Amino acid sequence: MLRLGLALLLATLLLGCQSVPVDSSAKAVDANAEASEFNLQAGLGYLRQQQYQRALLKFEKALQQDETNLEAAMGQAAALQSLGRRIQAETVYEDLLADFPKRYEPASAYAGLLCEQQRFQEAESILLTALKKGAFASGDQIYLRLARCAVRGQRNDLAGLYLDRAEAIASETKSGAGGVAEITLQRAWLAYGQQRFETAQQQLEAFERTSPLRPEAVRLGYLIAKAQNNVERMATYGQILRQNYPQLWNQLTAASQQ
Repeated sequence: MLRLGLALLLATLLLGCQSVPVDSSAKAVDANAEASEFNLQAGLGYLRQQQYQRALLKFEKALQQDETNLEAAMGQAAALQSLGRRIQAETVYEDLLADFPKRYEPASAYAGLLCEQQRFQEAESILLTALKKGAFASGDQIYLRLARCAVRGQRNDLAGLYLDRAEAIASETKSGAGGVAEITLQRAWLAYGQQRFETAQQQLEAFERTSPLRPEAVRLGYLIAKAQNNVERMATYGQILRQNYPQLWNQLTAASQQ
C-alpha cells in the first residue's frame, strides 16, 4: 500500500510537470530526496524489527540518494553500532559532528555510544563542544544526558555529580519546570540503583506530581514496588505498562524469568 501510494504521488507530480515548465535539475533533486525518505522509513522499520543488516543497506541507499539526510546517517550509525561495528559507527558520528555542528542529535547519540563504553570524559567533551556551537539550549541538558548514561552504567558517583551540575545550571538559567522534573526523575533512578528504595519512591512521586505519564517513570515505579514487595503498587504500575507500553512490559516480565 505504501509503495502504491508513493507511485501514485510520483505519477501525479510527473503529470503536473508535463504542463508546467520546471527546471530539470530541481526535479531530480526532489525525486532523490523523496526516494531517500522512502528508504529512510524502510530502514527505520527494519531497525525496529532488529534486522540490522537490512536496515543498514536501506540507510546507505538513502544516503546515496541524498547525502544530506541526517536521519539516514544517524540510522546508519545506529545499525553499525548494533552490528558490533563500533569503530565505523564512531567514524559516522565524527563526520556528522563536522557536517551538522549546530544539531544536537549527532552529539547526543555519539555521547551515548561513548558512555556505554564508560568513556565519560570523551562524552562530556563532545557535548560541551556541541553546546559552544549552539547545538544545545543550555548546559543542564548536557549533564542530564551524562547522568542518564552514568545511571545505566551503574556509575553512581558520576551520576550524582552530573545531576548536581545539571541542577545548578538549571537554577542559574531558570530553564523551567521540565528540566527540574527530569533531574528529579534521574535522582529517583540513582536512588534505586543505590538500593535506597524509599528515597527513590519519594523522588518518583515528586516527578509524577508535575509531569505527564512516561514509560521510563512507570517502569521505575514498577521496579521500586517490586524491590519493596509492594504488591498493590506493582499491580497498579503493571496495569499501566500492559495497557500503554506492552513491549516494555514484555521486556520486564522476560527479564524477571531469567
